Amino acid sequence: MKKHSLIGFGSAISLLLLSTVTGCQQHREMMPYFGKWDGGFYVDVPESQRAGAAKNIALKRFTMEGYLMLYATRDGFKLHLEGEQVVIDVDGTWAVTKNSRGEDRISLRPKGFKIDDFGGADMRDPNKAYIPSLDIRDTYGKEMLLRPSKDRQKLDGLPLSLGKLVGVHLWKRV
Repeated sequence: MKKHSLIGFGSAISLLLLSTVTGCQQHREMMPYFGKWDGGFYVDVPESQRAGAAKNIALKRFTMEGYLMLYATRDGFKLHLEGEQVVIDVDGTWAVTKNSRGEDRISLRPKGFKIDDFGGADMRDPNKAYIPSLDIRDTYGKEMLLRPSKDRQKLDGLPLSLGKLVGVHLWKRV
């Protein structure tokens, strides 16, 4: 009976070592990206609208700035953005994937988020940029992809729609 228990114990140790080695491989790919990144969501002014300076300034007011934290613990992330009349906190998991050319991509998969829109449309200040909560839920409830720079000091997001706005996430290592 003891001999059988020792075999089970040895198998458990082998399984533990194997899972640790494979887990380390995954974290080895993630390691260059752990930590805090400053930046935000920046509205991209379409080429057709770049001539109107007043319109450009109005669109730029929809910029939201904050930070992105990429954790090793449970492969979690936290994204915090603040705009003129909104604060967004998104959390979830992240992973490093490869594109068809073998380049790293960071995938952010949201699990939950909080939106503080300071009372919503009824309480908003008409002189400040306002992004409706439904637009925020539609955008930040989906997976987001980021492209690391070659030196791994910047993360650029793919263009995305936030209601009528089109923009990108840009992050820089702190």
